[in-house]
Amino acid sequence: GEAALVLHVANQRAAQSGRSGSCEVRVTRGAEVLWKDSVSSTAISVAGNARVAAIACQDGSLHCYTAAGGRRLTCPLMLGAPVTMLRFARKGNELTLLTLTSAGRLRVIDLKAMRTTADVEVSSLLGEEGVGVIDASLSRTGVPTITLSSRRVYALHAGVGCWQRVVDAQAFEHSSFASVLAPAADAEGADAREVGALEAGARGGKSPQLRRALLGTSAKKHQEETTRHLETLMAAALSMDSPAEYK
Repeated sequence: GEAALVLHVANQRAAQSGRSGSCEVRVTRGAEVLWKDSVSSTAISVAGNARVAAIACQDGSLHCYTAAGGRRLTCPLMLGAPVTMLRFARKGNELTLLTLTSAGRLRVIDLKAMRTTADVEVSSLLGEEGVGVIDASLSRTGVPTITLSSRRVYALHAGVGCWQRVVDAQAFEHSSFASVLAPAADAEGADAREVGALEAGARGGKSPQLRRALLGTSAKKHQEETTRHLETLMAAALSMDSPAEYK
């Protein structure tokens, strides 16, 4: 088949001290260079897929191109702070881009319509000292999720306009459905159960603790916690539009 597109970004030091650097961008297919560009700031994060390439720079700018042709989708977007995480949505929603800046601002940008579908702060989630963001991602339907070092996962509720906690690895340890195993992948290799995958990731490495919790609990507590856990999983699956988990 046809060779895959490869995005290359090389930072260049400033020729004079006190000036910002730059970066050279190019996309290749095999040995062929399809296009290239020069950006007047150093790149700190890149992301891409078969349709779009995005480069976030130290000066807070975001540069978006068509992947194969190198056409700019818009003028450089100034996000107000450098990007710490840059993620495209999964297959079928490739023109949706998530950005999270060092100032704690998360945006979801629809690059086809050129509009923001979410613009929220994540600082309110970092209440405990030492808690940080370890991942930010988009579900299949474009719902932004934030995974914290406290083993909690939050998803943005579009209707209410605030964060909802969809996974708490510190809770429901006595539930029959508490698992560290990732759910089976679908035909495209993606997780068919998105909430289950998020929970397994948050609980990663806690298998011994879960076994001890289940062995040391009463049947009544086990049943009650399993019921509450199922209710939470169902609500999370509905809000994230993950039908494989609530049908």
